[in-house]
Amino acid sequence: MWLNSAFSALIGAMLRDTPGAAVFLLMVLMLHLYLKKALIRMWLYGLIILAFFMLNDSKQPELQDFDWDNSQAGVYNGPVILKDHIQIDGEVMTGQLTAARNQLQFNYYIGSEQEQLELKRQLPYFKQCAVQMTVNKVLPSTNGLKFNYDEYLAYQGIHYSAKVKNFDLTQCTDVEISGWDWVKWYRVKLADQMMKLPFSKMSYVVALTLGDTRYLSTEALAELKTLGIYHLYAVSGSHVAMLTVQLLFILKRLYLPVIHSTAVILLLLPSYALLTGFSPSVLRASLFIALYMMLKRWNFSLLDSLALSFIIFLIYDIHLIHDIGFQLSYIISFVLIFTGSLFHHRPPLMIFVYTTFFAQLASLPVLLLHFNTVQWSGFITNLLFVPFFTFLLFPVCTMLLLATMFFNWQPPLLLDLLTTLFQVNDYLVTLFKGLHIPETVLSNQWEGFYILIVVMVYYAVHLCYHSRVNCFIAMSSVCLFIICWSFLPKDEDRVTFVDVGQGDSTMIESRNKVMVIDTGGQLKFDDEPWKQRHKDSSIADFSIIPMLTERGYSRIDYLLLTHPDQDHFGEAVQLLQKFNVKNLIINPGSPGNEKYKKTLMTARNEQTKIIDIREFQGLNVGRAQVVFMNTDSQSADENDSSIVTSITLGKLNYLLMADLPAEREQQVTESLYGVKIDVIKVGHHGSDTSTTEELLDCVQPTYAVISAGRKNRFGHPHASVVQRLKSNGIQIMSTQQLGKIEFKDHQFMTGKMAIKKARQ
Repeated sequence: MWLNSAFSALIGAMLRDTPGAAVFLLMVLMLHLYLKKALIRMWLYGLIILAFFMLNDSKQPELQDFDWDNSQAGVYNGPVILKDHIQIDGEVMTGQLTAARNQLQFNYYIGSEQEQLELKRQLPYFKQCAVQMTVNKVLPSTNGLKFNYDEYLAYQGIHYSAKVKNFDLTQCTDVEISGWDWVKWYRVKLADQMMKLPFSKMSYVVALTLGDTRYLSTEALAELKTLGIYHLYAVSGSHVAMLTVQLLFILKRLYLPVIHSTAVILLLLPSYALLTGFSPSVLRASLFIALYMMLKRWNFSLLDSLALSFIIFLIYDIHLIHDIGFQLSYIISFVLIFTGSLFHHRPPLMIFVYTTFFAQLASLPVLLLHFNTVQWSGFITNLLFVPFFTFLLFPVCTMLLLATMFFNWQPPLLLDLLTTLFQVNDYLVTLFKGLHIPETVLSNQWEGFYILIVVMVYYAVHLCYHSRVNCFIAMSSVCLFIICWSFLPKDEDRVTFVDVGQGDSTMIESRNKVMVIDTGGQLKFDDEPWKQRHKDSSIADFSIIPMLTERGYSRIDYLLLTHPDQDHFGEAVQLLQKFNVKNLIINPGSPGNEKYKKTLMTARNEQTKIIDIREFQGLNVGRAQVVFMNTDSQSADENDSSIVTSITLGKLNYLLMADLPAEREQQVTESLYGVKIDVIKVGHHGSDTSTTEELLDCVQPTYAVISAGRKNRFGHPHASVVQRLKSNGIQIMSTQQLGKIEFKDHQFMTGKMAIKKARQ
């Protein structure tokens, strides 16, 4: 009954946002009741479905309209209260604050090394400070991607971001804290205290024990995710399970009665949840274990306890249904409980093999839904890392945490043991990284596809009760189905101008081939050491990389860098490392090529073929004909040597001008004399140094695409260029106002249109 009730709650929660999947699950429920001859109960489950549908409908977050021309919401000058989410990374301090009863995400650029040291010495947790800041609405996903940052923050009650202009720590005062805020304060102080200890791997210890990943670098996080073991470092239900098993083992060896052992566990679980900052995954696991321990005397099974905890959490916050951690917790727990009787009598080693494989299999539909990627290495790495963490690393880290909490003491023996354990951990990480186990990437699928994967996983698990051979065949079939599906040809012809801020990046797709022209990139300077960040964000991570992944590409056939300006090639290294780039095309004769040094080194390490564009004048990308111009420039200026690209795909002709200045445009007009261009990518982000009247008269474009950053310091696009385009009757399409701009013949889709469609 409880399992069916939870299933009904799931259907009701999904009905508003994914009606197709919800109706399918409703049919499954009705079929199940019919086979069980319990269809009479459908009225009860119907009421549950209706109740959760109404609950979801009444608790939708208020997403504010975004003004693409002016995102500024105002200037605030007054007191704010800083919370516990504060982090200093190089010259930037970020976190959350409360101002005039509004929650805001903020950043502050630190003025000097001395100020940084002072802030690190006394981070302003739960302090009231007087600040002046510019307030902006949060920018949605301008490239029409799955993850929308404004929605993510809206679910947390945050609708604005702020740039703090001045911050004086001496003017801050303590605010009275009590209850939950005191726990938050103690937790962040404890994390900061541990980070000051002379142990190089302390950031990993803090992540393992307190669930605080602020101190892990971007590279470290990416490495853990690639190997499929990130969940071991992010405090999760598995840590609660580890802790519970270890405590029960100790209490059993102390010959403590079962009822007393249960009481100890029920007391310690909330304490651990407090220590981890009430991490959602820890709360879920703690509630599930507590419900089972308290209710098992009334014949409450593990599945009943899991179902009841599911219902309780949905009532508390129905939006959890969209949370990846919530989805993974319950689908993996369900599969492990459902299959538990299959292997509980087997040796411990076999239990680990079974649970690891079943957990990885159960996670497949969720990982594909959110990340479009399956890391097959996780099936292997977890076989070693899970027992290593369960019996060695996690217990020792926990002992170090307790010694620090209660005695402010770090036993040398523990530190030496941790050093050895992390050396083993690093060796295993290096070993598995060297194996280069391929991953599978799937493009975005319709919702029925993910339901199909869930059904296939359930059926495979069900077969395990009848035959080991059939079980193995069924589970292997699920994996093979996903792999084979990823090889289905992609036959869409489209050109996409990606929104990368103040930069350029264009994707050409045709007949399962993809070419990327420029990557975007931020201007970087040789900063002083104290300014450098260990969590430096990459534009590509929020634009071109997820766009390629969501379209099902794990490789790039051609990567063309038009010239060595940072805003055109700055993300090339990230693409070379993330994707299998077959060919890198550059002009070795271009001035400033020394900037390509790291890019070329990475390309050689990744075995990417480096092509000299001077050796040929064009290529085909599927049905797209790509022609290169201005490849023989002898100028000493980088922009003068920009590679101009002409593309013919379908019924449209495109012309991409890169940063070519006006004085070099004549060569292009001579090459294109008599050719009608439908879409021109305006040169140099709309600068008045490009896009002459002569060029426009020659190519007579219908659309002009301008790629420029919002509120950029150069004032792009310049008013004179905009006026020139308008006077020629050309429709202007700017990434500033529209986000990504995607053409499929004469049909186009923009990031702005995609957001509007998704929120209707």
